[in-house]
Amino acid sequence: MQQIRRCHDEGQREDRHIKKGDETLFGASEFDVQRRRQCNPSLLKWTTSEEEYLKGLLKEFTFDYILKKMRSENDPRLSRLYYINKSDPWNLVVKNRLRPGLKEYSHRGVALDDTFYTTRYNNLRLAALLVADKKDRGLPAGFLLCNNMTSEEVKILFEEAKQIVPDFNPKIFLSDEAMAFFNGFKMVFPGSTASLLFCLSHSPIMDEEGKGISKDELAASYFIMSTVTCDALKKAFSQLLKIADEATFQNRLTEVMSYLSIQGHDSFISYLQWRINEWAGFQRRGLVFNTTMIAERWHGRLKTEYLHRNATARADYLIDMLIKSSNELATPYFIMDRRKLARPFRVRECNAAHRTAV
Repeated sequence: MQQIRRCHDEGQREDRHIKKGDETLFGASEFDVQRRRQCNPSLLKWTTSEEEYLKGLLKEFTFDYILKKMRSENDPRLSRLYYINKSDPWNLVVKNRLRPGLKEYSHRGVALDDTFYTTRYNNLRLAALLVADKKDRGLPAGFLLCNNMTSEEVKILFEEAKQIVPDFNPKIFLSDEAMAFFNGFKMVFPGSTASLLFCLSHSPIMDEEGKGISKDELAASYFIMSTVTCDALKKAFSQLLKIADEATFQNRLTEVMSYLSIQGHDSFISYLQWRINEWAGFQRRGLVFNTTMIAERWHGRLKTEYLHRNATARADYLIDMLIKSSNELATPYFIMDRRKLARPFRVRECNAAHRTAV
């Protein structure tokens, strides 16, 4: 009974979003079969007969037997009674056509970031694709719920974006150092001229927890965290990334490389030679993004205002909140524009920090 019990806030409301005539669409796809399918309304809600049927089963049989019975008797594409598990990695893309942001502003650049703990399923990850409007306010343009966030899964998100904007070609593609995002993007748009940039708040030397460091940079990570010159190196690297002139940047980079070479940190030198352009400040002049804070703010707002810090929400409830929150975001933006109000404090501070960085 606990499996079908739900609170008032988690009522099944998704069916109203996929009725004929609504502009919000779902693109559902299995990970193993990359084909487009419309999401059946029966997969997003329980019917009264299904609930009564399940109640009857719970009175007579064990839970394990019930799961096997429902998986064998029901079509996974037609009935909610078909239970999925970790061996059935489905992906769901939510593309919101009610917001024109993807068409109007994606040419300026896009930011893609993922987050955890939005549902009771710990292995389900949420990625948000955001653009910035003419006032540098973040607009969510698409969401991806998936199991592992591989390039093949990210590819599904951009296949949906391609249906809306066939000539999708942002000036920059900003993410953390997870190459699955950019690789999935290039699989769908191989001819794109978008420049790959990494979020400066996730840079390997400025992130005190060492996040984003791959096994190839373990020596560098150890150096950053354990040597007495850690603070000095962080300061030098931070100043290096703020240099807007390329010639000055290259001269200062040579000094940093020489210092690292003397210290014997060849692994970190190899990493910088490979990835320094994605971190460099001179690559970011005149761009709308410098960090993925536009996505971090969105994730924070979603978890706080809509999910109320509830990390055990139902997956279908999360989907409904994504649709609802995206549409509701348009209202305060419209009011601010009509009343010619100042930009929000957090956005203003973020833009000020961006100008300081570049």
